[in-house]
Amino acid sequence: MDCLICGNKLARIASSGVWTEFHCPECGSGRVTMELLSLMMLMRARFDVSLSRKWLAEQRKFDPLPIMQTSDLPFLTIH
Repeated sequence: MDCLICGNKLARIASSGVWTEFHCPECGSGRVTMELLSLMMLMRARFDVSLSRKWLAEQRKFDPLPIMQTSDLPFLTIH
């Protein structure tokens, strides 16, 4: 499966019932809640790659596997 952030085909993806975890050579590792993914699918939206990577890098200072959720949308900017 492709990276949830940038679409890189080399990414590894694993899903649980609550979130999807991604490991991408370009974006790094993180998780996205199923709620956020469902909302994005409904809106036919995508992550802004550069803003999302920046957000992930900032969050990794506190959590090595940050989780992106609907409350983070103002910081992630989807289009």
